[in-house]
Amino acid sequence: PFPFFFFFIKVLEGGGEAPASIAVLGAIFSITINELMYRYQSCVGRELNSPALKANAWDNRSDALSSVGVLFGIVGAIVGFPILDQLAAMFVAMLVAKIGMELMAEAMKGLMDSSIELDELKEIYKHTQEVKGVKAISYIRGRSLGEQVWIDVEIEVNGNITVEESEVITNRVKAVIHRDVEHVGEVMVYLKGEEKSKGMSSGMQFWKNFVLSN
Repeated sequence: PFPFFFFFIKVLEGGGEAPASIAVLGAIFSITINELMYRYQSCVGRELNSPALKANAWDNRSDALSSVGVLFGIVGAIVGFPILDQLAAMFVAMLVAKIGMELMAEAMKGLMDSSIELDELKEIYKHTQEVKGVKAISYIRGRSLGEQVWIDVEIEVNGNITVEESEVITNRVKAVIHRDVEHVGEVMVYLKGEEKSKGMSSGMQFWKNFVLSN
């Protein structure tokens, strides 16, 4: 907040000297380098699902956007509007504060063991339902832990199968989830005997259980 109020006071006071023309080249160089760094780190961060790399990428993007504001301020000051340089500084201060708050909110979600998106749960449900031996799905829960997603799923199987057969089904479910869903860490599969739902399909029963468990 201090830089914003400092330059706000400078605007009220008026005056100010125009920066040197070389500052334009510095701003352009900063925009180019920081935007390239943002694109590279953002790509790697998405591939690895790394919150740290994503945050660092947005740090570079904030620097690039800040430099855009600085560039306009410098050019405006050089052509005869020195107040634009101070206004650009205020814009940069607000932008940095905004991005910082967004990154902090995202980091807090990771620390609080937040649930994954509903679309991801639907994708896991779809693949799990297709596994041979799975009669129905009682519930699926997913939570983000750093770079990984941890999954808990309870499936219904034929109550007459052997322990060995149940282990085979469990391993199939784990293999399918690890194969078809990105960034999955631990998968916990719970089994129970098949229940015959009256007047409700297994899919409808699953989403009823999902709503009640959340």
